[in-house]
Amino acid sequence: MVQGHNYDAKTDNWAIGVLTYEFLIGKAPFETSSKMQTLNSIKKGEVKFPGNLSIEAKDFIMRLLVLDPATRMPLDEAIRHPFITKYEK
Repeated sequence: MVQGHNYDAKTDNWAIGVLTYEFLIGKAPFETSSKMQTLNSIKKGEVKFPGNLSIEAKDFIMRLLVLDPATRMPLDEAIRHPFITKYEK
């Protein structure tokens, strides 16, 4: 949306990536000290992860925060991702 793309289900998938990051890390993935830097960070897809985050969590988030909506992980694949399925009984 920052880049003027249409809003569709792929935008929702991006939002799932953002929310997952926020739930696990406690802050927004692109947050910086200024609004302009934050917008630039979003446009570049620059995400930094703390060292204590699992490989599955990082992969899940990064596959949802792909800049190109056409190559972003779809929801039917997201629900089968190891980050999600490792908690199934």
